[in-house]
Amino acid sequence: MTDPSKPIDNWNSSHFYRMEAWPVKSLPRHYDPTSSADISGIPQLTGLNLMDHTSTHSPKAQALAKSWLSQCKNNKDGKHQECNKRDSDYIPTRLLDIRHAQLKSRLRLVCSELVPEVFIEDREWMTLSHCWGEWGAKENPILVKNNLKERQETGLEVADLPKTFQDAIEIAGWFGINWLWIDCLCIIQDSQEDWLNEARMMSQIYQNAQLNVSADTGADSRAGCFIERDEVDITPLQIGCPQISKTWMVLPDVMHMFDWMLQATSLSRAWIHRERQLARRVLHFTAGELVWECCGIKGTAFASETLPVGAPFENGLFNMDHKYQIGRLQQGLLEGDEETYATWNDICENLSEKKLTKPSDMPMVLSGLAKDFSNALPGDKYIAGLWRSTLPHSLLWNARLLKDPDLEFIAPSWSWLSTGAAVKLANRSSITAKHPIATILNEIPRSNTMIHMALWLAGIWRLRGFLGVYKYPSQIQMIVRKTLTSRYLRTTTTTMSMRYGEISGIPGTSTLAKFAS
Repeated sequence: MTDPSKPIDNWNSSHFYRMEAWPVKSLPRHYDPTSSADISGIPQLTGLNLMDHTSTHSPKAQALAKSWLSQCKNNKDGKHQECNKRDSDYIPTRLLDIRHAQLKSRLRLVCSELVPEVFIEDREWMTLSHCWGEWGAKENPILVKNNLKERQETGLEVADLPKTFQDAIEIAGWFGINWLWIDCLCIIQDSQEDWLNEARMMSQIYQNAQLNVSADTGADSRAGCFIERDEVDITPLQIGCPQISKTWMVLPDVMHMFDWMLQATSLSRAWIHRERQLARRVLHFTAGELVWECCGIKGTAFASETLPVGAPFENGLFNMDHKYQIGRLQQGLLEGDEETYATWNDICENLSEKKLTKPSDMPMVLSGLAKDFSNALPGDKYIAGLWRSTLPHSLLWNARLLKDPDLEFIAPSWSWLSTGAAVKLANRSSITAKHPIATILNEIPRSNTMIHMALWLAGIWRLRGFLGVYKYPSQIQMIVRKTLTSRYLRTTTTTMSMRYGEISGIPGTSTLAKFAS
């Protein structure tokens, strides 16, 4: 499958699609939600004109989305227990009132501490994942100190909201959800204290939401959630051989069937990536079709308009995804510490490739993840993107790009977080030496801030070991020297410098090296 919004390239013999042919008899229930085997599971589809399906805003698309949520919540097959776990006592600090928007065409902000009585019987909310983009950073309506009271009393005119926000209000109405959480409208954007407090609660906000809607089309909130398309784009191709009376469905290789989704702008953003990991259920509004994701097991965690009744494949479609890995972590299914540390590295490498409007947000993005892993590694200590038991070899990370010397401070220079760039982390299994050649001589005290998982404003490691010479490629040598001279500390006992975890000096010399922020 390809992104239908992108032009098709001319034939290139070096480009191939790997296709698979499946006997129709083995797949019909996954492709035809009106079949007798499935109609009881999707009652909302009864009586619909299923050929009228030229938009993700169509009655069929809406009915499918409602059926996916209903089946996940009802958990009749016992495969959605993880999807239904939530802290029933938690309510976000602020939520947007969908009922008021529907009745008065104004979106009003409600503070849960001021009117707790309205949440006694109605404690379900929906979250929205969306791209801010350059336009949104300047033009998105935002909550600030000066308009907080007005937003609570009169709210915002719905017609003046960006299209994505308007669509999110309508989508919440599909499911009868009366509360909506949108970051720029629920966090006071000109208050660092409020931003830090709410950022700390991101895990709670997304994990306990009834549903997360991910607007995966467009670079900013003007794009909206819904798209028009040709229904042929989501109709499986069938080929037949009359001579042997057999028919097959042709579809892309299972491991790459939805690779085109990775082209979505939203999936390149670090915050949205993290929100997707946290949410129990995600409804993706993509450039091609609706895609459902949840924490179900045994092939029930996925559905789409192309595969409306779930994946016909034993291992599902997203099992190699980091959302799946985190689910295994939370359920205690990772096999020992080695797999846990390897999973941490995989997830961090993937996150480091994502984009942030503010690179300094990355420690906060990572903080909730670190808490989850701390529960799985009770004897270890999280330190600015690394784990104490993996030192010193975990200092051998490598950044794919030279750090911008003008980048604002993010973390101490020995942490990969300091680079603001994509990194490759040192894998424990790749370390073959039986005895480390360097020893850590000190401990870094845990930050005394309330959000110590995120903020590491200082920290010095002292190591004793042997130093070796490393020569950089000639074409970047001058750039590296300039960067090192302006950025990193030198010792007096040897000619030594540090570039993102790599050290150089006089070979065979035992010295005490000091790595500082």
